Amino acid sequence: MPYCPNCGKMVDDEDSYCPKCGAALKQGRDELTTEAIDAGYPEAENPELEISVAVAGYIKAEPGGEKIVEGTIQYNIPEWRPEVTQTRDTVAVRQLERYGWRAWDNPVNDWDIRLGTAKPYRLRVKAGVGRGTWSLGGLPLTALSFETGVSQSRISFDAPNPQTLDVLRLQTGVGETQLTGLLNARFREMKLSGGVGEVKLAFTGPNPDKDTHVKIDGGVGAFDVKIGQTVPAVFYVSGLTGVSTRGEVVKRRGGFGRGEYSTEAFERGGKPALIFDIGLGVGGVTLFTI
Repeated sequence: MPYCPNCGKMVDDEDSYCPKCGAALKQGRDELTTEAIDAGYPEAENPELEISVAVAGYIKAEPGGEKIVEGTIQYNIPEWRPEVTQTRDTVAVRQLERYGWRAWDNPVNDWDIRLGTAKPYRLRVKAGVGRGTWSLGGLPLTALSFETGVSQSRISFDAPNPQTLDVLRLQTGVGETQLTGLLNARFREMKLSGGVGEVKLAFTGPNPDKDTHVKIDGGVGAFDVKIGQTVPAVFYVSGLTGVSTRGEVVKRRGGFGRGEYSTEAFERGGKPALIFDIGLGVGGVTLFTI
């Protein structure tokens, strides 16, 4: 629902003038533009795909086919036209913020893209302000770096990665971030840095075939960590953090500022294991099995 730029009153999309102050509402609104995105794989053996969105909008990404990235971007502010560049080892789709938009401008910036499944590659995402649904299951990723700003992001791995993902890096800002099916990503190491907000992590999928490390550093926020019931896992938690447990998670030892927890599958001698190092400033963490 848009707002009047003069007095802030909520108005209807069909209104030409503000019913409260009479200000014109249609000025400055541009026609909707649809930009096609179509980029093949670079020549390099393990190329990188970069998706960078600094402005408000909605992003839908899902597995595609022979192209490393394809789809459409719809926007109604001309300065938001995306830039697509390609080198021997990189494809970059960037949309930089060059316009001081306001909430009542009612901006449109919708991405509907498909990511390649034909060859292995590295994926780097910078999602600033907005919402996104990222379906990354089955993508042959060798590395993943994901950075969010003020956003609501849903990242899922609904099918196993056909490649081994060396490092999964995630940096969250303000808002809510949810990751599901994380064990399908088949990462060797995961590093997460959180800001202010809520982060929900679901480590479901096939059990790891060797000890796997997860490092979580948070500022002020809440972390929900779900573990598959059969997954051996141990958690080392430090900081001014309240820890709650549910299901088959037990406390092994600890006092103020530091604690050690594990799943019952770990206590039964299960191996390999997920090994968590969780350090939070002021916040809370919930550990539970599903």
